Amino acid sequence: MSVNTASNGPGRLLLMPGERVVSRSKSVEFNLDGNNLPPKLCKSASGEVYLTDRRFIFLSKESKDLHSFSADFGSISDVQIEQPLFGANNVKSTIRAEPGGGWDGTAKAKLVFSAGGAIQFGKHLRHMQQGGAPPVELPPTLR
Repeated sequence: MSVNTASNGPGRLLLMPGERVVSRSKSVEFNLDGNNLPPKLCKSASGEVYLTDRRFIFLSKESKDLHSFSADFGSISDVQIEQPLFGANNVKSTIRAEPGGGWDGTAKAKLVFSAGGAIQFGKHLRHMQQGGAPPVELPPTLR
């Protein structure tokens, strides 16, 4: 898990060599709750979420402090997909900090999908977090 390492500034995705995007969702709200979080991670942010063959990446559209948040599949556990009666579907998980990632400990992440896509994203995330093969890559026009 790392903060502000997956972007070249607000809203600009930066991938590792050989990494590929397999899913993307717009209009997502990102929340992180836990102990020992730096102030820039203690507020919600709106943006886009990407699922790659190695990690998930959230890109903020409006935050001056939080440009990106990424977590590799090894640092994610307890993935839950929620479909509330009222409100947008969401995906929750527990994320463990990695050395040099910008914070220590574990935190609860919540991604709220106001424009849809939570079920598919959550299923893909859970599948890949458990060691499954990535789904088919998105065509370049849909990225």
